Amino acid sequence: YAQLRSIDRQRPGRWQNQLEAFAAAVLSAVLMVVFTGDVVDWWLAFIAGGLSYAVFSFIIRKFHIQYLGEFCASIVIGLIACEGVKWGIATNADDIIIGGVMPLVPGIPLTNAGVTMACFELAGIAGSLLAGWLTDRFFKGRRAPVCVAYMAASFLGILLFWKIPQNSSPWLYTAVLVMVGFFIYGPQLLVAVMATDLATKKAAATAVGMTGLFGYLSSIVSGWGLGHVLDNHGWDYAFMMLLGCAFCALLPFLYAWGAKPQEE
Repeated sequence: YAQLRSIDRQRPGRWQNQLEAFAAAVLSAVLMVVFTGDVVDWWLAFIAGGLSYAVFSFIIRKFHIQYLGEFCASIVIGLIACEGVKWGIATNADDIIIGGVMPLVPGIPLTNAGVTMACFELAGIAGSLLAGWLTDRFFKGRRAPVCVAYMAASFLGILLFWKIPQNSSPWLYTAVLVMVGFFIYGPQLLVAVMATDLATKKAAATAVGMTGLFGYLSSIVSGWGLGHVLDNHGWDYAFMMLLGCAFCALLPFLYAWGAKPQEE
């Protein structure tokens, strides 16, 4: 018991607080880009996230009042975002605020959240590379069968994530998200490749442009649409929406199952 009390009285070194603030800054910038698609104001979200978390950590150490720390950190984020837009060095205060508050959001701790996001992206890269290799190695350039398998696995991953019991280990959430990340990026990569294969070089640029256009239009559904469902109906309906999107995305790949690259 005496040893536990001694450990409890210990305070983290200054270097550790600085490292946590830097990690919060990186997390704020990355998640702002991921959730909003804003690649212009990432640097101000980086500053807002780092400074606000430093303020939060300082107040927690000094006064041991979490609400006060979160309140002061929120003021810092709001001031940085609003002043940045006011002085013309940023374009969207809402996006900066969204990124800045991410390290303060209750849920998975900051370190685990950073690991989860990193694993999600790395798994996506690995899954994309494997998808391209599989289409050339086993399907002679037919992209659709691999896309069907990947979308079915993505559907299963979303369903598993939805049904994970509450208070489960963060690493279980991370494992399922890694699974989703591994399979969700493959079809996204292969769509453009399929468009190029089927259109040939005569219309490849137009075909890829059309797929990109519909990809950007889908951000309305993934951003505003999902947010609307969450606000009005809760997470269960949001997961139903994601599962419906995954199923609908699978259908065109089934239709194109036998499509092969066109000869020049």
